[in-house]
Amino acid sequence: MKKFLTIIGILLSTTTLAQAFNSDKWCQRLLTPDVISFCNQNFPPPPYKQPKIWIRSTPLHPRFVATAEILEPGEYIINVNFMYLDMELERTMIHELQHILQFHQGRLKTLDEGFYWEGDLYSFDWPYPARPWEIEANQAATDWCK
Repeated sequence: MKKFLTIIGILLSTTTLAQAFNSDKWCQRLLTPDVISFCNQNFPPPPYKQPKIWIRSTPLHPRFVATAEILEPGEYIINVNFMYLDMELERTMIHELQHILQFHQGRLKTLDEGFYWEGDLYSFDWPYPARPWEIEANQAATDWCK
């Protein structure tokens, strides 16, 4: 009986810890096989806690196609600029999911005074092309979207 209850407990925890995508109706098409594959290969499968990822279309500044943010530990959101929903956004999705991976691993944090990346503090004024977390996200998108 004890083994049976242990197995049931493991199965229940696996289903409650599994990664979940929640997207609004405009962003559902962004969950392509490559995007799902990226997540399956980069986030450890259950019984490890996988991130819960919300994807929504929203107005953003025209120079932003999408952004990734932490809602709370283990829960993240990708905001997709509604102006660009007609475009092919797979590369952008992989880029933003790489940021979620960085957040989830604790390698990247956003603080009031700037970004904390792998033990170093970078001010918000640090040039975008020189930010190491952006370089890594761009490389991940390039590698996955060949």
